[in-house]
Amino acid sequence: MDHVIAFYNVSKEVESTVRGGPNAPGVPLDHFLQTMSRLKGALDYFESNNPHSIELENVKTLYELGGDALNREFSEVVKKHSKIVPPVELINAINIPEDNVSTGSSPTKVSGQL
Repeated sequence: MDHVIAFYNVSKEVESTVRGGPNAPGVPLDHFLQTMSRLKGALDYFESNNPHSIELENVKTLYELGGDALNREFSEVVKKHSKIVPPVELINAINIPEDNVSTGSSPTKVSGQL
């Protein structure tokens, strides 16, 4: 019974964490991911056992909000750590003769060629 009651409290307990997002100051990413996992568990419970509950809507809204925040954070990290390769270098890399490219090329050699 306590397990079921916990699902009804999830949205209130995790709302501030989800609204703060995965990069909120003082909130480790692991904590945010655990929060999302709790929401997923509650979402699954309500979809199976009480699909017309207002709690389902609350949990679903928070879960979608958290997922969107994770997607934005992922995009920002990718942009931050990506290097734009000029089109000319890509074309030159494609046109490298086969005898200059071995099957055992290390990533360092290949990126050096780019």
